[in-house]
Amino acid sequence: MTEALQGPLVLTYCAALCGCLGCWQVWRRWLDGIASSFLVRRGLVCAYWALTVTVLIDILASLKIRDGDVTPEQFKILFAIAVATMFQMALVALVLAPVAMRFAPGTSLRKALIILESGAFISMVVWAIGILANMHEYGQLAK
Repeated sequence: MTEALQGPLVLTYCAALCGCLGCWQVWRRWLDGIASSFLVRRGLVCAYWALTVTVLIDILASLKIRDGDVTPEQFKILFAIAVATMFQMALVALVLAPVAMRFAPGTSLRKALIILESGAFISMVVWAIGILANMHEYGQLAK
């Protein structure tokens, strides 16, 4: 199972990391165009870099997955990546707020955050249900 899992995980997270690092300047210009307080902008910048750091951590965790059957240690790594992905969904919604405001002029930051975080919450609930379903399947490995 993990033979085909490590490569796509690492590639996906590397692409996400490259996207975060490559889009920083454009995203920052869009953020500067938002009428909001210094603290809100600082929070959004912190969310951007927290997302980047969590993606980097996911790359490092994915590299610990070795070929062969899923061992209890590898299962714990995969479970940690899955739970971290839920946190990343909320961060992505925060990071996308300036992007949404750029393409929907006249939208307030509060409205954009409410809409995006509501979508992230729904995604997190669906993701949690998926994790629970997989834990039931691999319950013997979690011990």
